[in-house]
Amino acid sequence: MGRSGMNREQYSFGQFLGTHSGISEQLSKNPSLLKNHEYMSSHPELQAYLKAHPDAQAQVAKDPDSFLKASQQFSSSSTKAGTTTGTTGTAKTTTPSPTTPSSSNTTKPPKQ
Repeated sequence: MGRSGMNREQYSFGQFLGTHSGISEQLSKNPSLLKNHEYMSSHPELQAYLKAHPDAQAQVAKDPDSFLKASQQFSSSSTKAGTTTGTTGTAKTTTPSPTTPSSSNTTKPPKQ
């Protein structure tokens, strides 16, 4: 597989991690969980993803640490505007404060 195919799989897996923050956080702490049968059996959505993406599955089997690290760079860039993803994969949403013209909110002191 060429480099673009690897990047496509890393991007795709990054997208998956971006929508599965619990899995992302656990794998960030311990990438070898990708090779743990007990962990995999308790995460059917991860199993289904890897089954549907055999190239990603092959890369995970070969080097889970490198594949995970490369994929995580795409999980943070895949979030919606106003949302950022930290290194743990946990999404944090920021709400912009409403902007109002300062002149319309200014109260004038009463005339004497």
